Amino acid sequence: MVADSYMVCVSDLSFLGVKRPALISLALSALILYAAMIGKVNVLQSFLWTPGLIGYAIGLLWLSLFLGILAGVLRGRASNRMVILAVMICFGGTFLAGGTSEVYDAFQMVIMGLIAIGFMRVASPHSVVKRRALTLLGAAILGAILVFVIMLLAPGNAIRQASLGTPLPLHLVALRTLLSLSVFIASTIAVNNPIPVLIALIVPGIIFWRLAAFDKKLQLTSRQARQLLGVSAGIMFALIAICIFLPIYSTSAAPDTRLLFIPRFVLICTTVFWGSVMGLSVRDNQAENQLTGFRILVFVVVLMVIGPDLSIWTTLVGDAPDYRVFANEWDNREHEIRAAAAAGTQDIQVAAFTVDLGNIAGLDTISSDPTQWVNVCAANYYGVKTITASTN
Repeated sequence: MVADSYMVCVSDLSFLGVKRPALISLALSALILYAAMIGKVNVLQSFLWTPGLIGYAIGLLWLSLFLGILAGVLRGRASNRMVILAVMICFGGTFLAGGTSEVYDAFQMVIMGLIAIGFMRVASPHSVVKRRALTLLGAAILGAILVFVIMLLAPGNAIRQASLGTPLPLHLVALRTLLSLSVFIASTIAVNNPIPVLIALIVPGIIFWRLAAFDKKLQLTSRQARQLLGVSAGIMFALIAICIFLPIYSTSAAPDTRLLFIPRFVLICTTVFWGSVMGLSVRDNQAENQLTGFRILVFVVVLMVIGPDLSIWTTLVGDAPDYRVFANEWDNREHEIRAAAAAGTQDIQVAAFTVDLGNIAGLDTISSDPTQWVNVCAANYYGVKTITASTN
């Protein structure tokens, strides 16, 4: 999903004069998927658990599609009718995607705001490109702001905040955010399987240094490269900080692991960008064997595409029996609770799962403690006094 969506926003590299941009886009897309998914990523919470998938992961699909729409409208000779349609799509899509969670909505608002600032500073004041870009971005930001206001006014916020108590002072939230941000980046790069991050840096560098063919000479100066690296690093820190700040402010606790997929995605995308900039900065623009480079690039693409797909397939096939056991036992527990509730039983005890995917994913599940919040919620849902699970 992430690779396909990201390919939309990078598929047009023609402005750099890159030959076969789709092939390079496919390589970078597969690389990002590989590096983002490998390591200590809670796949069960982020993708197989519906709230995690909808709340944090699926929004990245829309964000990438939005960037693709923006690039397509600005690159092509779109009619006014097409621009109006794109504005409507950008507003509606951002509104719907932002409604998945407050964290993602703030995340997309910051990205779109930064892009708008970039166009205002770089683009020609009276250019059509600038006007269309700001129109699309303005519509998208408006949709994000509108849905954010709706979520803030939702009655559930007051109920949730009452159960959590008084929020931490802002200075403590800021300190905890900086600490969590530092720990996240350090652990991702140095502890939690640093090999994918290193590959995400090296492979794009090699592609743009030796393998990519250009229709025109292109080389970044050392100063330009440093500026791009510095600006992208600042943007990365800002985006990750937003994702960490809001959960700490609202719950006074560190973000759940399912949420950290967005910061990891940002870090990997930034790493790929760094590698690309470094490759362009050392490119010597000498005559190259384009056929050999193309063959090597095809080989890299095949490895990047097959690797993640093979890993996902192995995981799914290997864990499929446990998933089936969990699904069957979940259905049996559902029938057992409903039957007991219908018979008038108020204190229900169910058997523990043989394979509990909730515990494996790091989620709270029905336990032997009737006062635990999941037990209380389950009892309220089924209309009984208590529900507990026996211990193995």
